[in-house]
Amino acid sequence: KVIRQLEKSKMAKTQTLWEKREQEKKDARRAFKKEKKARLKEEALKFEEERKAKEPEEREHLQQIMAGSAMETIHPGDKPVKLKRKELRKAFAKKRKEEKAAVRTEVRNKRRALGEAVDKGEDAQRARARIAEEKRNAVVQ
Repeated sequence: KVIRQLEKSKMAKTQTLWEKREQEKKDARRAFKKEKKARLKEEALKFEEERKAKEPEEREHLQQIMAGSAMETIHPGDKPVKLKRKELRKAFAKKRKEEKAAVRTEVRNKRRALGEAVDKGEDAQRARARIAEEKRNAVVQ
């Protein structure tokens, strides 16, 4: 620290006006950063104190909620809402996948049946009508 001050005093004697201004800017920036760091530390401490002061109040509020929802305690098996949503999304995606697969197999079967009917010599339009009729009958049953 003393060495730095000596260097500053030496530099102050030999510095040009522009260099002095640059040095002042650097010093001002350093001082601002120190103040900012101290202010942030203070705010963090204040926030921590407030959180500790509110903790019993929050615990009481949570107990009231649990009493209202017929839960005695928070079990490790109880999942947070975020996880429940995630599981719901997964289940929905799985269901949609299965539906798409069912449609694909249905289209494949329809195409195969139409091909077999045409191979046997049946008219394509009549075969399509027959397949549609069979599908309607299957849905009704």
